[in-house]
Amino acid sequence: MKQQTIQRIHAEAKALGACGKAARANSVEELAALFFSPQGREFCLRHGFPGRDLWTSIRMCCPDIARLGIYVDAGNITVSLSGPTALIGDTHATATTGDDAYLYRVVAMHGASAIVTASGYAVVAAEAMPQAAVDVVLTDHALSL
Repeated sequence: MKQQTIQRIHAEAKALGACGKAARANSVEELAALFFSPQGREFCLRHGFPGRDLWTSIRMCCPDIARLGIYVDAGNITVSLSGPTALIGDTHATATTGDDAYLYRVVAMHGASAIVTASGYAVVAAEAMPQAAVDVVLTDHALSL
């Protein structure tokens, strides 16, 4: 089932005009790395890709996808950000950063939302589809891009 989902991702991405890198990703980890790349985030947010049903399929075949920083239909969650994070669908996060000088990326899609509290010298780059939202609360010397 996992391979079928990956093939579906390849086919849908190609149909939307994705670059050839998407077709070379053969694991959920490789696809997550592409998703979080600058070009991947731009493509996915512009096209609403993957669609919510495909995200659900991804979660079903990879139930531990949260270990990659991707939360799909996770409900109300609390997250300590440690790397790039994607919130998808019915996911509403209360998130915090560390105090370090680190760039925290948060992507929200398909109705997801987050309130991120950034502290210390943290920098938050939040991106969201029109029907999703990321609000950033800054304390100390934190910045939001």
